[in-house]
Amino acid sequence: MGQLSEREHEVLVLLATGGTNLSISRRLGVSEGTVKSHVGRILLKLGLESRTAAAVAAVHYLHPCRCSAPVSQRGPRRVGAVRRFSDPAMPKV
Repeated sequence: MGQLSEREHEVLVLLATGGTNLSISRRLGVSEGTVKSHVGRILLKLGLESRTAAAVAAVHYLHPCRCSAPVSQRGPRRVGAVRRFSDPAMPKV
């Protein structure tokens, strides 16, 4: 994401939060065509094919999942009792 300009980064964040080209253009005070140009450059720079892929990439970048981190960096593991679903209509095994 470091190869994006500051404005492209702004557009990407707004795109990731569900913004349409029109809503992004109004928020940033630019034309809808300018937003389309930014989105096109974002896709090129990130090697992506759709704005959906860009939004997903932005979400992963902004909120990285700790589950993909090495075990030593995940923090303490919660260990607790296993909860079982109990349905009174089901026979007990």
